[in-house]
Amino acid sequence: MITHTAERQELYKMIDALPDDSVIAMRDLIRSLRPGADDGYLPHIPNAETVAAIEEGRAGKVKRFSSVEALMADLNDGKDD
Repeated sequence: MITHTAERQELYKMIDALPDDSVIAMRDLIRSLRPGADDGYLPHIPNAETVAAIEEGRAGKVKRFSSVEALMADLNDGKDD
């Protein structure tokens, strides 16, 4: 999935500039464009950095830990208390 961050930011600015009654009309329009829009749920759409991190994980390019304790030991490795 590709996230178009610049386009989203532009859209947010345009919506912020609208008068209240137009914002309501835009909300209704956007809901009509989404399947299942009548449920009021807006799913989280990850940004490009998050998408890249997910893809790295799926490709096995990240370090894995057997437990939280192992992760914490790695995070604290070499740090003075």
